[in-house]
Amino acid sequence: MTDTTFLALVIALAIALRLPLLALDVAQTSDFEWYFDAATAIAQGQGYLDKGVPTAFWPPGWPGFLAACLALFGQSARTGQCANLLLAAASIALIRPLGLRLFPGSRAWRLAALAIALLPNQIAYVPLLSAEVFFQFLLLAACLLVLSGPALAAGAAFGLAALTKTQALLLPLLLAPVLPAPRLRKALIAAAAMLAAVLPWTLRNHAVLGAFVPVSTNGGYTLLTGNNPTATGRYSPGDPLVTAISKDPRDQVQADRLARAAALDWIAADPAAFLRLLPRKFAGLWFGDGEAEWFYQLGYPGYADHALAFRAVRIANQACYLALMALALAALPAMVRHRRTLPSAAWTGWLLAAYFTAISLVFSGQSRFHFALMPFMALYAAWTVTRLAGDSE
Repeated sequence: MTDTTFLALVIALAIALRLPLLALDVAQTSDFEWYFDAATAIAQGQGYLDKGVPTAFWPPGWPGFLAACLALFGQSARTGQCANLLLAAASIALIRPLGLRLFPGSRAWRLAALAIALLPNQIAYVPLLSAEVFFQFLLLAACLLVLSGPALAAGAAFGLAALTKTQALLLPLLLAPVLPAPRLRKALIAAAAMLAAVLPWTLRNHAVLGAFVPVSTNGGYTLLTGNNPTATGRYSPGDPLVTAISKDPRDQVQADRLARAAALDWIAADPAAFLRLLPRKFAGLWFGDGEAEWFYQLGYPGYADHALAFRAVRIANQACYLALMALALAALPAMVRHRRTLPSAAWTGWLLAAYFTAISLVFSGQSRFHFALMPFMALYAAWTVTRLAGDSE
């Protein structure tokens, strides 16, 4: 079977597994509901608002993309879900060229693409209007472009990624060590193009908020929810320090500063407590998978009638996830041994994993934050398997 035929079949399988979920009446909850409402307002020409006030609390990338879809194809949650379906399929398609950049001559990408097509948690996000599926696609596209395409195009992709999740702002320079020569020049061009893509939004924020806000005003709040006297290592919004921060969008700039200051003051006053949270944050990020089930509990009316089935799928997903991560980790020592024959690009996923881990150790550990990295982990796991099977490199 040719590679093209194999990839087409895997994408068809991925769509077939995800499409039935669009028939479920899953209500959007929490941030996802806000994204949809904000996107609807943008599609109707009202602007990016929170309670009628111009906002930058959440990054605009996903609501903006969703708004474009709603304007073109109808203002329904189903439109966004169909967009997610296509984005998921596109992400799987990108695994082939990305895998060949990381491991030239290996067919590891085949197993990796199949794994992402089949993993239940990857499937379950399609009906949820979160930013995860969109960001995963942008991250894969940006990494592929920076490794093998024009630096300007890579920078534009990183710009869209940064407008979706602010932490992507540092990625072009972070990935400089794995880029083809001339590394520094390409990284700087990509970084400059990324900043150019983000600049119009930064200028808009200064015009409507009267302050320098590169992307969003939720950094302080996010930092405080992970670092406070009752923090658990995960998202902890109930602490008195957090609840004391104003939620009025008219106060968002000042609230962001106050929340950041409160978090830093707590860390400075009790650094031992901050250090004790680090293992919990790491565990929250990496030890579990399958968190999509929570959103079905909240938003799917039929969940109670099928709770056992949902839980069985989650247990199966967790077993598959742990096996995949064990195989991915097994690739590390082999990559070190073969470092002279592997391209520098092979380390892209590990650099990203280290960076996202560092971010979570500072803020909080949530399993959905590793969602975008799963294609890379699948590639490393697949490389382990194909090496054991005698595949060429």
